[in-house]
Parts: sequence; structure tokens; C-alpha cells
Amino acid sequence: MDYDRQNNVYIDDLEASAPVATPQPQAAALPNKPSFWKRHKKLLVFLIVICAIIAAGALLPKLAPSKPAETGDTVRIQSGSKLDLKEPYIGVLKVEGTIEESASDSLLTGGSTYHHTWLLDRIDDMIADPENKALILYVNSPGGSVYASDELYFKVKEYQESTKRPVWSYMASMAASGGYYISAPADRIVANRNCWTGSIGVTIGTLYDASGLLEKLGVSTVTITSGRNKAMGGYTEPPTKEQIEIFQSLVDEAYDQFVGIVSEGRNMPEKKVRELADGRIYTAKQA
Repeated sequence: MDYDRQNNVYIDDLEASAPVATPQPQAAALPNKPSFWKRHKKLLVFLIVICAIIAAGALLPKLAPSKPAETGDTVRIQSGSKLDLKEPYIGVLKVEGTIEESASDSLLTGGSTYHHTWLLDRIDDMIADPENKALILYVNSPGGSVYASDELYFKVKEYQESTKRPVWSYMASMAASGGYYISAPADRIVANRNCWTGSIGVTIGTLYDASGLLEKLGVSTVTITSGRNKAMGGYTEPPTKEQIEIFQSLVDEAYDQFVGIVSEGRNMPEKKVRELADGRIYTAKQA
């Protein structure tokens, strides 16, 4: 009778003549605890593969040639923040979404696709970088605030005047109002054939007068101000003729500024610009 230690049993040997002994009770052997690798093999393999992919992604751009094989001195295009590689490049900035001086300019936390401060900072980077050779604005925007559009416009002008480098604007599906405002100074504008552009004009939005409704509901209001025009634009009383004229003067001044930018940037007589700039939207072909 042989003892099988692996299975903790006795095995009857048919060739043995001795009587079979009754086995004594044995304590059950505890199973061996699998190693950490065996227990987490799939997870570890997955993590190793992910790390390899990330490492390859970081390494490949450094190994790739910086210039196309058949374009001689053609520079590569850089999109986003400045690279550390000391090579010539054309900067591409995407102006997407509503142009506004948003309080949330973080690329991680901001809800908008437009990030005002970030764009201004990137143009400053390119102004200071001798390896930058040109700037392309990729515009896909319905416009936005006069203030933010004007700030970005002046930053583009600063880039042109301080570097003497070319600026091109590519208009994607929409480059209206502020989107056209910032494109006006470009050395060349290229528009997708399905693009909507124009909308040259200014608006402060719609003013509502709910005083009639409040009166029917039996609601009366009292507004305490330091001057008769301090609360103009409120919906509890109709605007006066003077107040409408004040609002109109604000719009007209911003409009005149817009017309002047288009006239200068596109080298067009101001009279011609005013004929076209009635606020309408143009297709790329019409424009």
C-alpha cells in the first residue's frame, strides 16, 4: 500500500501480498493560496498594456520626422500650446463656440469650447517664439460679446504688427458676427463652401415691457433710483423715448467700430461695407 501524498490517499498495490492496512484518519490538507500574480493576472496584464500604449504615444512624436518627405522647407503645423521642439511651425488656434470673456476659462472645468484667456496667452507665446512662422485661425463661431471679440481682434493685430508674419483665417461651418470680426484683419480668408458668415452688426437683445400684464394681475411696483434713466431696460415700465435713444446710441457706436474694422481689414470703402453690413447672414458663395 503506497501513500499518495499529493492526494492524501492510500493506493492499493495489486502486487503486494500483505493485507491491506486500515488507514488512520488524516487531517484534510489546506489548499495552497494562489499567488498575487495568479489572482490579479488579468488586471495586471491590462495595466501593463495601457502603460505601454501611453509610453508609445509620448515617444512617437519625437521619433517622427518634423518635415514632410516631399515638401522641402514646408513647416509643420502646430495646434495648441507651444512645443519644446526647436523647429519652425505654423500655429493653429481654434476659435470655437461663443466668443465671451467667460469667468470659467479653465480647459478642464470650463463648460464652453471657447477659452478667451487661453487664446490670448497662446498668441503671446507665438509672438515671443522665433520658431513660429505664421498663424492660422480656425473659426467656428456664431459670434459673441463686443468686448471679447475686440480683445482677440487686437491681439491678432498685435501679432501681425510685431512679427510681420502672415495670418490666415479658415471659416468652418459658421463665422458670423464676432467670428467675422476677428477674421477681418487676416491676410487671407478661406471659407468652407457650406459656411455661414457676415451678420455684421450689434444688438443688445430684446427689452421686455410687462407693465400691462402686471397691472392686469393687480401687481404694482416701485423702483428707487438716483436718476430717471438708472433703471432703464427694466420690464416693470415701458422705456421712454430718451431711453430708447440712449440704447440706440450704444448700438450705433459699436456698429461704427465694427464697420471700420471690416473696411480696414478687407480694404473696402466704408460706404460699401455699410451697404453689405445690414446684419444679414451670407453664405460663403454670397460673401
